[in-house]
Amino acid sequence: MPCDIGYKNITTIRLEPKIVQEFKEKSKAPKITKDLLENMGVTDAVFLEWVSDLNINPLLGAALKRTLEAISEIGKVEFLICNGELEIKSKYTDAREKRKIEMIAKKVSERFQIEVIGVIAQLLDYTIVVSEKTIGGQRAIILEGEKNEDANVHKYLKVSVGITGEGVLAFEHFDSAASLKEERAKFLTLAKKFGVKIVLSEEHESGQPILQNVEHQHFLRMRS
Repeated sequence: MPCDIGYKNITTIRLEPKIVQEFKEKSKAPKITKDLLENMGVTDAVFLEWVSDLNINPLLGAALKRTLEAISEIGKVEFLICNGELEIKSKYTDAREKRKIEMIAKKVSERFQIEVIGVIAQLLDYTIVVSEKTIGGQRAIILEGEKNEDANVHKYLKVSVGITGEGVLAFEHFDSAASLKEERAKFLTLAKKFGVKIVLSEEHESGQPILQNVEHQHFLRMRS
């Protein structure tokens, strides 16, 4: 839902899921230090301290629960969170069973990454919706978020990822380039904390100050 209100940033991205080997895989988030956070462009001291102490295990568990609720059939593949890691386990007796498990693991991994991003958006106080659409003949998972804030224009976040992992990360409706930069840095910091690998490439920024009489709120709710 791109529009010309305020400042926006749209970046082409690629999500890189861990490749399951023999269906016993662990994906652990890197250790986050204060120096690392500051180097990523975050200047909010309270946020830095909060992220450093954040326990991600129950939040990863919530993301996994949402993932498994969204995917109807997972067969005998087991998915669990253990000590900040997503573990995928299963057994097979022949090549046909192995291929089926591979397909299930790939589908769950794709959705899990988006659900983790959804948790990150909620931590930044966005109301989110997740949908699947066909774009150019390819299936894509789309997450949209609207900031819960006392403002005439609510901030907007969108992450769209196709089956190849290629996608777009967009922030819109910001009242200044500085506030947009800070929010984007917080988002990427949390992504790193949660172990979501986002490779950034082509980036576009544009915008202008928001006029005082402009209102743009509850756009996700009105569209649903």
